[in-house]
Order: sequence, then C-alpha cells, then structure tokens
Amino acid sequence: MAKERFWNIPNAITTIRLISTFLIIYFILKDTNFIITGTLFIIFSLTDALDGRLARRFNQTTKVGAKLDQIADRIFFSGITIALAAKYLIGKETFSSLFIYTTFPSWYLLLIISREIIALPAFLYLLASNKEFVKVRLIGKICTVLQVIVISEVILKMPFMIYFISILGFFGIVTGLTYWYDVAKARAVKYIKKKIKEKKEKYEEK
Repeated sequence: MAKERFWNIPNAITTIRLISTFLIIYFILKDTNFIITGTLFIIFSLTDALDGRLARRFNQTTKVGAKLDQIADRIFFSGITIALAAKYLIGKETFSSLFIYTTFPSWYLLLIISREIIALPAFLYLLASNKEFVKVRLIGKICTVLQVIVISEVILKMPFMIYFISILGFFGIVTGLTYWYDVAKARAVKYIKKKIKEKKEKYEEK
C-alpha cells in the first residue's frame, strides 16, 4: 500500500487554520480591534470548506488529512469560544441582543460548542485508539455554519437574536449525540464483520 503524503495543499490549509486559532485567541484576549479579529475569524473559517473541496478536486484526500481537519475544527471553534467566554467573564463586558439588552451570560457560549462538549469523549476515543474518524454528516456541516455565524456576531459585537444561539445549541446537541451513534454503529458493524470473517475461516478449515 502506497504511503500517504501529508504535505499537500488541502493539509497545508488545514494546518494554517489550526495555527490561526492561537492568533485569533491572542487578539481576543488582547482586545485587538474587533473588526480585524472578526475578519480573520471569518476568513480562516472559510478554509474549512476550502480544504475539503480542494482535496476532492485534486484527488488529494488522505486519512490523516481527514483526521487533521476534524481536530483543527474542534480546536478552532472550542479554543476561540473559550477565549470569548474568558473575556466576557473576566472583563465583564456587555453588549445587547436584538430584543434583550442585558449583560451577555458567558454560559451562552457553551451552547456554541455543545457539539464539541458532547462528542469529545467519543472523539478522544477514536484519536487515542488511532481509529478511523466517522464521516461528517450534513447536520454537522449545518452546525458548523451556525457556529461561524454566531461566533462572528459575538466577535463583531453585532446585534443578534438570542434565539439564534438556542437554535445552534439544539443543532449542537443533536450533532454531538449523532456523532456518538455513528461511532458506536461503526464499532458494532466492524465487530460483526470480524465475527463473520472468523466463522467463515473456521468453516473453510474444516
């Protein structure tokens, strides 16, 4: 079996997105101009769709690239959200929603990464055991789009409806639970195939 090449354009873009996480976190905590921070966040968020598209377009899809993409996504969204939570909690900054003018509760930011929180144990299991990651479902992609929109609104201090965060929280919870289901299903199917193969081999030996 030919060895996969790690360094290609899609994986390079994914790596840049991963590194950009720490730059954006630094800007958030250092209270850099929110327009600059928000613009960078949006630009690097768009690379999530770009790397996968390029990988398929130029036939550069690799297992390590698929894993790196999911790892980068979780670090990117979780890291930036945690930085925002720390800023609003420690700095006690306030801004308004479209209908509710009040202090922004930091725990709302947990809804933004509800998918990452719920799916984390299953994700770490696959990572630690070097198992193949499950494919991202459509609902997961929708959740990612919602995360980009909501986090952009928070960074740019734009008026937004608190209900939109609730919608994201709902999709995040469903996506997280779906991830658990896919991991369990993949393991069950693999186990069944293994048992069938063992029985077939025993039958052929007779």
